Amino acid sequence: MNRRRFFLSALGASAAIRTGRPAGNRITQIAVAPIEGRFHKFVTINAYDKVPKSHTYPNHLLRIATSDGTEGIGVMGYGLPNDDFYRALKTLVGADPMSLYRMEAGRITGRSPAYSTVLRSYRFWTAHSLT
Repeated sequence: MNRRRFFLSALGASAAIRTGRPAGNRITQIAVAPIEGRFHKFVTINAYDKVPKSHTYPNHLLRIATSDGTEGIGVMGYGLPNDDFYRALKTLVGADPMSLYRMEAGRITGRSPAYSTVLRSYRFWTAHSLT
């Protein structure tokens, strides 16, 4: 994506947020990839731990793509994905990203009733836009 397309996409998305109109995009793909996170320092044993933490920890990277070519990424956190998590992801494929939340005057005022359960169950879904 070139700079012009990026800025035009950003302007279109911000206009859609301000006016409350959906942008017409659809989530086309959600990918989950196991990654290894790294602590800044060696993490030692705490009172409740059985073993030291070490320098690394397992994590998962989420990559979400939409029909207009926009992609977002985010890390899952310390939890591990299970079958319920993957079923929840499938419910989001085909959804308009602007319909996941209720919008009023350009602000998110709550979760859309259709996706409320999924968004409450998996609160780590905050993606950063990539170009």
